[in-house]
Amino acid sequence: MLLIQSEDTKRGEGGDDCPGNIPGRFWSRPDLTYGGFTNEPKSGEQLLELVESLQRDGLTLEEKHYYTAGYDSPFKLTNRLNEVWLFKKPDVCSNCA
Repeated sequence: MLLIQSEDTKRGEGGDDCPGNIPGRFWSRPDLTYGGFTNEPKSGEQLLELVESLQRDGLTLEEKHYYTAGYDSPFKLTNRLNEVWLFKKPDVCSNCA
């Protein structure tokens, strides 16, 4: 599963290295991918698992939207790879506020 940092970051006076100025970062959690043919209930379960895991890590998430990704042809019957993606709320440092 992937976590994508939103590109709607708040620009401030913190400089280019300010966390609020870093667009489009990706974090991968390969331990949270899932196999088989996916459907809405299955992706919903994976979404909840991802949200719980990331919240335990102290990340704030955009919870209104999520994406699912399936990488295999419908003709592939085994060893399928699926993911659920979420957006991370942008970090805003004290210099950017």
